[in-house]
Amino acid sequence: QNRSCKRTFDCPSVEDPAPATSRSCTPPEIPSQQSPSENINRDQILKATVKLACPMPNSDFYSQGSGTVMDEYGTILTNRHVILGTIGVCAVGFINDENDIPFRGFYEIADVKRISTDTTDNGDMALLKIRNTTNKKFTAIDILKGNSDSLRSGDTILPFGYPDETLFGETITFTEGPYSGRGTTMNLGGYTKD
Repeated sequence: QNRSCKRTFDCPSVEDPAPATSRSCTPPEIPSQQSPSENINRDQILKATVKLACPMPNSDFYSQGSGTVMDEYGTILTNRHVILGTIGVCAVGFINDENDIPFRGFYEIADVKRISTDTTDNGDMALLKIRNTTNKKFTAIDILKGNSDSLRSGDTILPFGYPDETLFGETITFTEGPYSGRGTTMNLGGYTKD
């Protein structure tokens, strides 16, 4: 825009001499804020979100839940309650798009490697590791690069997963809603990418 100026300010603490004539003024670049969905690779999230079926001992029943593949080597983060009381091994079902049904095609076996001691002190979390005998590279979301400290109550989050199949079926779902606040966390000390 063009305007008449008595003085121009390049920064708050330094003044230029008064211009002799009107001149063009350009406002400083203001970075645009991105919504959370603009930073998300939906295809990557879908492929890194897995369904877990973990057999119970001496039973035909399975504990079922969701997990997130955290690295290309097949480390999975899930909830403690999904694997609690199981035999310590889970079938891991993958999808390529939101219309796929896990376990109808390719699946892997994962072993439970680490469990939070209880839900109140250390969070409801567990780590699994895919056996990966063929050295496959998995689609993953590296959650260790994330920074949950920047989340504020009320921010919109988009959790993906497989809720109880008696309510929602076997296809992946997502829920959009507000982040309600911090809970407890699990110390991932000892987590390695091998």
